[in-house]
Amino acid sequence: MAELDAFTVLLAGLALAASVLFARTLYKVRKEHRHLHKKIQDKTASLEFQAQSLKSDFRELQESNNSKVDLDYMNKRIDALINLLHSK
Repeated sequence: MAELDAFTVLLAGLALAASVLFARTLYKVRKEHRHLHKKIQDKTASLEFQAQSLKSDFRELQESNNSKVDLDYMNKRIDALINLLHSK
């Protein structure tokens, strides 16, 4: 059986420590990524809801302005905004 010298033990210890640090860092990065991804999804959902509510606001605006606002044009613009949010 070959003898283990101090240098081999030191290298094995350093490799183990580097592996542990790498695993810990990878875990933190993945956790942060999941958190940011959830935050972006929530923000996108909020923006989509706000865009949908714009449609009803423009509908009310059109009714109050005696059809001076082109509702079809505004709906197309809002739909384009929603599609842009979904396209990522």
